[in-house]
Amino acid sequence: AVVAYQDYLLAEDYQEGIDQDARILGWSMTKSVGNALFGIMDKNGAIDIEATPDIPQWQEDDRKDITVSHLLQMSAGLDWTESYSSLTNATRMIFMEKDHVKYSCLAEAEHPPGEHWYYSSGTSNILSGILRNKFDSFDDYLAFPYDSLFAPLGMHSAVIEMDNVGNHVLSSYCWATARDWTRFGLLYLYRGNWLGKQIFTEDWTDYSTSAAPASDGKYGAQIWINENPWRMPSVPTDAFYEQGFGGQRILIVPSMDLVVTVMSGNQPDFDFNSFYEQVFECLGEE
Repeated sequence: AVVAYQDYLLAEDYQEGIDQDARILGWSMTKSVGNALFGIMDKNGAIDIEATPDIPQWQEDDRKDITVSHLLQMSAGLDWTESYSSLTNATRMIFMEKDHVKYSCLAEAEHPPGEHWYYSSGTSNILSGILRNKFDSFDDYLAFPYDSLFAPLGMHSAVIEMDNVGNHVLSSYCWATARDWTRFGLLYLYRGNWLGKQIFTEDWTDYSTSAAPASDGKYGAQIWINENPWRMPSVPTDAFYEQGFGGQRILIVPSMDLVVTVMSGNQPDFDFNSFYEQVFECLGEE
């Protein structure tokens, strides 16, 4: 775990066999990396999130009305099962399909876009395909996260794995040290600004951390929010967080000037709320 408070790296602690140089898989925290990449594209005027993506097989049915924003907000209305205990869309995509984007785009419309929220790793990989189509060359697409996000932040440990056809797996497969994951959280605390350079706009931060209309106050755009504090009743409602399967979480609390990164070692039932209560007590922020 790493605690950054009021611009200081205040505390860090590691289990035996893990140290500050160990790359740790973020699982679905990678979705928030995808958010940042779209934020950079938005700042550069390279994407319109209110536009519909150019996915040919969607143009002849109800999916033609899905916007990039619907996808970012997990409100595209696609038929998908996000469960990891059996063979589902999510596990088949991650472990069996060579092309995660192509497979995810096969999902049929189940609800009108924007009216139903459902968490979907397939949606995040559709976004990866949309991103890929914005680049003139494969090399430019591959380099984009490193040149535009990781290098400016000093996240030199960060690596995004690809599927078998070269798509960044933006649902699941970014690795970084706990310190570098904390840098990523600080970027959002600083509203997209890093050492005077605006990586993405403040408006993008607001969009990303505002509730998707269909999410009941629990999700923004590839980022969880605490407006509805169903997971963390002891945490301020201005908080938001990036979360991965197995107990990985970056908590950002703007009202406390605080970022807490926990990589709990494959403990999906880790009690984050109680842990944060202890952190707040240590900081005098109860």
